[in-house]
Amino acid sequence: EIIVFIMAGGLGKRLRPLTNKIPKPLVTVGSKPIIKILVEKFRQSGFLNFFISVFFKSSDIKKSLGYGDKNYTIKYIEEQNPLGTAGSLSKIKKTNLKGPIIVINADILTNIDFNELLNYHKVNNSDITVCVRQYSLNIPFGVVKSENKKISIIDEKPNKNFFVNAGIYVLEKKIVQKLQNNKKIDMPDFINSLVKKKKVLSFPIFEDWHDIGEIKELIEVRKLYSKNH
Repeated sequence: EIIVFIMAGGLGKRLRPLTNKIPKPLVTVGSKPIIKILVEKFRQSGFLNFFISVFFKSSDIKKSLGYGDKNYTIKYIEEQNPLGTAGSLSKIKKTNLKGPIIVINADILTNIDFNELLNYHKVNNSDITVCVRQYSLNIPFGVVKSENKKISIIDEKPNKNFFVNAGIYVLEKKIVQKLQNNKKIDMPDFINSLVKKKKVLSFPIFEDWHDIGEIKELIEVRKLYSKNH
């Protein structure tokens, strides 16, 4: 059975003062905490086996989400000290992992089809699949390109497009086994250590995607949600 691993241990510094009293995953959109919306979305897609890594105000998160019921289970991974966005995964190495693990940050709301993501991962025999989305950057100046003081071109107000990490991953269980126990490591560093040896693919997201890391983003998402729900 596929495991969904939700990382909910962060301090939510960028959302202060909101997160002085409540942990970031419990910040509400509509009338629901973000993490509840996320769990419900996974359940609607047929995923019923959850692990949630918690650290900051962990008892609040447990109280809000509970432990599931006869239809689905939620287990909590307690971080004694922050382990980064990949380190906490080492705590499920001894669990009876059968299939790939979907890993997602707790502050993400998205309409991506998780079954499609899993299918892409399997069909391409990927070891790690990283969801990416397009990010455009407008440079409001003329970019001067030169070599040895000699200007080759002035590129006026260029628009640069990048693919950026969307905070959603699929990992094969053998990859999770590579994590050192209780060692702090973030997902980008962990993935960078494996890109040469393993098959690491990107999965572009074109659906709605919001990382509720900052107040500005939260206000925007709340507006969207009040329109659509």
